[in-house]
Amino acid sequence: MAETKKLVLGVKDVEDYLDDDDELPTEPMTLNMGPSHPSMHGTVRIVLTVEGETVRDADVQVGYLHRCFEKESEHAPWTQVFPYTDRLNYVSPMLNNVGYALAVEKLLGIVERIPERA
Repeated sequence: MAETKKLVLGVKDVEDYLDDDDELPTEPMTLNMGPSHPSMHGTVRIVLTVEGETVRDADVQVGYLHRCFEKESEHAPWTQVFPYTDRLNYVSPMLNNVGYALAVEKLLGIVERIPERA
């Protein structure tokens, strides 16, 4: 049976092949980082441009999260959608509820009939 030899290079062996001026060639790469987990506060998507291990650019897009909420809401009455709106943002759920309620009131044309305290 023929004997096979394995060539295993350690970090020191690789450094022996490179001069001090040599660098491994790299080219810029665009990576999507995120969106983060839905239960995290303040979901975020970051589009990174990296060159080797160096981050050259980061485009931060706050609030990027698509859960098909709009599609699910198409087939439900607004009273069934309303409780779901506060689950879209765990930090400030009332903002989503108020925004949704104001939009529904405006679409129904009943803004004038709603008391200010309501």
